Amino acid sequence: MTSRVDRVGELTMGAEDSAFFAKGKLKDDGFLVLKGSRISEKTGRMFETTDLADLRRGLIDKGIVADRIFTEDYLFSSPNDAAAVVYGTICSGGLMWVLDDGTPLANILKDLRRGKI
Repeated sequence: MTSRVDRVGELTMGAEDSAFFAKGKLKDDGFLVLKGSRISEKTGRMFETTDLADLRRGLIDKGIVADRIFTEDYLFSSPNDAAAVVYGTICSGGLMWVLDDGTPLANILKDLRRGKI
């Protein structure tokens, strides 16, 4: 049986010509950032005080991110964590991740809760 979240299309954040650009998929157990996604080079001061900064460094140390590019798909526990690691700052995954038509993930999550998807 197909999960309702599997009906949600691919989401993106950033732009191909910007400092970061990532593609991902909402999953029942988190948020999957897809191979080939690019993280920002810089990180924010406040971000560096969080466990997410350690996670980001760990992904680099393990080669999951090399030269700012994800070398494989990686499952994060939430869209917020995925967005923060990609962007290098604390941010809302619900607002940063969008469908091709610009619909933010926050709206999609509302529709999922209401049974509209």
